[in-house]
Amino acid sequence: MKVFNVSKIDNKSFIGRVLRFPLNVIPKSSRIKILQGYNRNYYWIVGSGVHGYWFGDYEFFKQKAISSHSRNGMIAYDVGAHVGFFTLLFARLCGSDGFVYAFEPNPRNLVYLRKHMDMNGVTNVAISPIALGRKREYMFFSDSCGSEVGCLSQEPTKLIVPVDSMDNLLAAGVIKPPDIIKIDVEGAELDVILGAERTLRQYKPRLFIAIDDQKNEVPLLHFLRAIGYKIEFLGQNRFELFARFG
Repeated sequence: MKVFNVSKIDNKSFIGRVLRFPLNVIPKSSRIKILQGYNRNYYWIVGSGVHGYWFGDYEFFKQKAISSHSRNGMIAYDVGAHVGFFTLLFARLCGSDGFVYAFEPNPRNLVYLRKHMDMNGVTNVAISPIALGRKREYMFFSDSCGSEVGCLSQEPTKLIVPVDSMDNLLAAGVIKPPDIIKIDVEGAELDVILGAERTLRQYKPRLFIAIDDQKNEVPLLHFLRAIGYKIEFLGQNRFELFARFG
């Protein structure tokens, strides 16, 4: 599958200015179909995030990689689901015989996440308004890493969100064992993985992880390799990885 990647066009170039001019006049509340990519023809709310979502070229390398490792009947976890772009992708790939668990603690994003599932008639997704981490607790949540993203914080903020570990939720029967997991949690990726040790050792799911805090890279890679995972970096940097057991 090929896509026209608008994000690679310089905003200051003539072509870039021409292509982006209409974006300023499209109402943010508009619902349009995603134009291309693996989420093509899903309905999307323009103002929910970057324009790359409804263009369909958003993180296309990750769309392609996830698509090549997913199939009907799988159980997928979207950890840090944001407004649901990859949740929709998993829903399509896992099909009616599979299921998707989407974890997103940001209240603003939850509104769009639920709307995107509803407007597309998606029925194989369960949305959990919590963050995943090492243990069950409550933590402050901040928009200092981006108002449309948000992240857990050690500093006091106005918003407090529930946190739990993947191992706890699975042991309690709240979620089914995963076949594939996407993690994009703005710096909390190591905590998510450490709170999923039993899950990873027992079920050996395929992992797609965004390393948003570079101090997590070395301990994260060491941990995964120590329990039997092989690592492959995606895209053109070391910030996105794919891990597979064996």
